[in-house]
Amino acid sequence: MRFIYADCSKFTDNSQQFAEQLLETEGVAVTPGKDFGYNDSDKYLRFSYTSSMENITEAMRRLEHFIL
Repeated sequence: MRFIYADCSKFTDNSQQFAEQLLETEGVAVTPGKDFGYNDSDKYLRFSYTSSMENITEAMRRLEHFIL
């Protein structure tokens, strides 16, 4: 599997809440950093990029819509 562990602190200080809201409003599932440790975990999200390019492109469009 392939993953990106991304710093989301520009947009939130609570990655759990961010992940829940992103799923609820845009239908995009990401994993909050707290699932992978405790070192600044509220500042990180994990993205899996194991889907098709079409699905990834759509997810990124939805993520952009969510943060803008």
